Amino acid sequence: MKWPEPVKFVQELAESRIKLLPPQYIKFEEGQALHGLTAPPPQKLPPVIDMLTISGACGTAEKKAMLEMLGSACREWGMFQVVNHGISPDLLDAVKRVSRGFFDLPMEEKLKYANDPVTYEGYGNRIGVLEGSTLDWNDYFYHFIRPVSAINGQKVWPHSPEDYRTIISEYGEKVVELCEALLSIFSEDMGLEKKETLLESLGGDEKLEAGYRMNFYPKCPQPELALGLSPHTDPGAMTVLLQDHVSGLQLNKDGVWIPIPPLQDAVTVFLADQLEVTTSNFKPSLSLEITKYNW
Repeated sequence: MKWPEPVKFVQELAESRIKLLPPQYIKFEEGQALHGLTAPPPQKLPPVIDMLTISGACGTAEKKAMLEMLGSACREWGMFQVVNHGISPDLLDAVKRVSRGFFDLPMEEKLKYANDPVTYEGYGNRIGVLEGSTLDWNDYFYHFIRPVSAINGQKVWPHSPEDYRTIISEYGEKVVELCEALLSIFSEDMGLEKKETLLESLGGDEKLEAGYRMNFYPKCPQPELALGLSPHTDPGAMTVLLQDHVSGLQLNKDGVWIPIPPLQDAVTVFLADQLEVTTSNFKPSLSLEITKYNW
């Protein structure tokens, strides 16, 4: 299978210093609605969850309050930011460095990893194979982290930067550990027995799938007409997002788009479609809220 049209990478378009946005990237109505939103005060933002407090390091009362905050975040927001998550600031910085390092490579080097419409693994800039589709203003690189059988010896992982594979492997495992810890907390909150935990319902640790996607959003000549990433929910169980210092994430709550500013050394967790379906099979009153978001 091939892409229906020649692939044009937005990084290349941006570096050519175009003055007008190409028609296939114009999303006028959505772009106008989402452009220039101002972040609300902290009390009107999703809660920040401290995993150290949940571990009991700060006392029973503090742990109970934090767990209640997490439950509220899941049911009312469908997302939350996490601090003290077990991923060191140095590793987070390294992830950003090697990810940006890939996009800084010459185009001929990046094209060695060009993806295809079958798996989407590799370097690309579109999702979907319909001819004439309106596209997002971003390039990305996607590959699997789990299970081991899916990464195929890291065949499609970049060789450059030279420490990319080491850094992303370590980061991927830390993210999986965080997701499993959260699933365990959700399961306990829902009163699930050991054999029917959310992790087991998703196939268990051995069958757990995880992928890594790094997005690059180059400077846009007409940002009010474009979207870096269209409004969407994710098909998996959870998405863990590492934001850089530039604000761009927006969350739709009760029909209103809310900008979510980045938080130093935090990661943002989104509850995705598969988790919504899984939790609805247990107690409807405890099913989790799934939110649309965009960048």
